[in-house]
Amino acid sequence: MPWKPNLSRALRPRRLLQEFLPIVALLSGLLSLGIWPLVHSIEEAELATLRAEAQGALQESRRDLNWRFFETLADIRVISQLPRVREAVNNPSPDRLLVLNGIFHTFMESYGRYSAFSLINRQGTAVVQETMTGLVSPRLPSERNTSTTCGEITHEHPSLLAKAWSLPAGQFVVSSVYHHKVANQGCEPLLALAVPQADATGKVRFVMLVHVLLSPLLQEQRRILQLHHTSALTAILDAQGHLINSNTPGFRTRSAPDGWSARPDLDTWRSIQHTLFQERATQGSLLVDKQGLFIFAQVNPLNTEQVLVQSGKGVIRPSRRILAMEPQAWPWVLLIQIPTKSLQAREFLGQSGSGTLLVVLYLSTALLALSLAYARLLGKIGHEEEQRHSAELELLARTDSLTGLPNRRSLEELASYELARWQRHRIPLAILMLDLDHFKSVNDQYGHAVGDAVLVAFSRSCQAELRNTDTLARWGGEEFLALLPNTDRCQAETLAERLRQAVAAISIATLRITTSIGIATCHDDSGNFDNPVARSG
Repeated sequence: MPWKPNLSRALRPRRLLQEFLPIVALLSGLLSLGIWPLVHSIEEAELATLRAEAQGALQESRRDLNWRFFETLADIRVISQLPRVREAVNNPSPDRLLVLNGIFHTFMESYGRYSAFSLINRQGTAVVQETMTGLVSPRLPSERNTSTTCGEITHEHPSLLAKAWSLPAGQFVVSSVYHHKVANQGCEPLLALAVPQADATGKVRFVMLVHVLLSPLLQEQRRILQLHHTSALTAILDAQGHLINSNTPGFRTRSAPDGWSARPDLDTWRSIQHTLFQERATQGSLLVDKQGLFIFAQVNPLNTEQVLVQSGKGVIRPSRRILAMEPQAWPWVLLIQIPTKSLQAREFLGQSGSGTLLVVLYLSTALLALSLAYARLLGKIGHEEEQRHSAELELLARTDSLTGLPNRRSLEELASYELARWQRHRIPLAILMLDLDHFKSVNDQYGHAVGDAVLVAFSRSCQAELRNTDTLARWGGEEFLALLPNTDRCQAETLAERLRQAVAAISIATLRITTSIGIATCHDDSGNFDNPVARSG
């Protein structure tokens, strides 16, 4: 069980008060001398909290986008692998192709995020085409058209289909975001995906073109990116700064994409681009005079490294099946702008009740001092407890856990001291090496539990025969060693006989316990503990 300090000792009022008074006096003096820097630091902390909240919203937004686009790509993959779709690709008879209209219509009605499905042959003819009610058959923007206009789109994007025909089945080709008119809804952002469809022989015979409505995928973004108790403007932009989504009312009108009121000016946008795309930062913030605070992050929901698929061996691996048709349109930029007015409303001195400023500050200082005093007292108590715990661990490290006797390490340290004393004063010193006879057979026949009981009984019997100045230690296994200061050989032999008789008197079950005892005395000045131990053995 891990060691924990005794926290209840930190709550003693007298000790806590002794720590609190000096700290509160110091902090109160510093506050009186530097109240305005403190107010400034509070405002900075408020701004940091606001920035952290916005960055948390951006992270949640990225997770939501990655998941929703992953679901969409998985849907399209499932559709392309349906048995009826495979039958129509292998044998494109009129009846089989007609069934696809119903399948495509069902998916559009069920999910609400697809505007059109088309199956195009190599001649460029849409043999199957199903369009959502209220949407004119969508066509991809021409090479010259930008993704930010919402006018009439009359030309196909030839490179999208050309790229799809050049790829094997199962891979995706993705267009950049473009906008299209939807009846009674204004301008809708769309994304087109082209999926090559191969027959049973592996030859690509068709391309399934899917138009994805981005509004259903982005519908949660306004809620996610909205900050609590702070008026903020949010937007999702492409890498060129073209608007994809916003919380500004009416942004889906034709003029909204490039007319968003919160869009940063050119210099600010270049700074954002530099941070995200040149410094390769995933997120950042920028405080701009007269515009406010911009918090931004990049996201690429079609990043191949973030889309996971199941391989044939059951292993989850990154998908390599997403190819962005126009890389300059990716990644997207998630942007939150907190206008200057919103920032000023959150300034400490600009809020109502500023007359109570001093009271609040001094109370805060007292609370801070109390927290610091508690933390300091807790640290002291923790240090005291840690020292006590360390002493206990040191004792455990020097003691045999079974018998409670000193272990080999402890005895070697004590023997070094006794040998040094013998060298200086020539006081007799003897060593007994005790070895339990046939101990291995005891463990083999009766088990280790009985063997442990024998060791404990042996150590207690021997300890009872020794003087207070003698030391009995477990040397290892069934070997024990007794260090006998101020003992000559004759006295050591007498003690050894007493120990032998005491051990013979031990009664455990039907066991007869005996011990062999070796005796050694110090007779030279080498100071080496190993020599007498070797002789005693």
